[in-house]
Amino acid sequence: MKLLPIAIALAVPFVAGCGQALNQSSLPSGAQSLGSAPSVRAHPYNCNIHDDGTRSATTSFLKVTNCSGFAGRLFYGPGTVGGLKITTQGFTSNPGAVPVPPGETPVLFIQMHVLPQDPAPASFAAPTVPPNSNRSRITGVPTGNTYKFYAYDNSFTPIGGFPINLGSPTAGGTLFFTASPWSPLPLVGTVPVGNNVWFELTKP
Repeated sequence: MKLLPIAIALAVPFVAGCGQALNQSSLPSGAQSLGSAPSVRAHPYNCNIHDDGTRSATTSFLKVTNCSGFAGRLFYGPGTVGGLKITTQGFTSNPGAVPVPPGETPVLFIQMHVLPQDPAPASFAAPTVPPNSNRSRITGVPTGNTYKFYAYDNSFTPIGGFPINLGSPTAGGTLFFTASPWSPLPLVGTVPVGNNVWFELTKP
């Protein structure tokens, strides 16, 4: 099993056992596996863009390309040997069966998918902070609200350690993960090949 260090910049909601393997199940109706979907498809909100993980000698991150104004960067620790085969995709409406906590309004969903060609399950370590640039963040967030970040496993069960209270965005509309582990990724546990984690960013 390979160990991947982490930090993020996008949003989504949940509460189950931290560190437990995710159960395999089908995608929600209307959602397509990122392993087989085309890289880019036309969409009026520019959200159907699938992003691959990025890795360097010092840090690594998963990203979400501009999705109706939102963009995300989720960081994790230094890269490991071998290619990282994880993709992400943002949605501004519920793509299927992602739970919505009572009293919360979702503004962004993110699907993280461990591609079938990955040689091993994905496990994430915390990013190295400082530098502060290694803190996961989400940009393009409307000001005037406070936000929470949830996570669900492949069977839409809440993942332990969530929600993360992100508070209010900066005046420029950026939400930072300001407390250890500085990223949602170390909290998702071990993600088997072919499985998903669903993130959800919500406001009251």
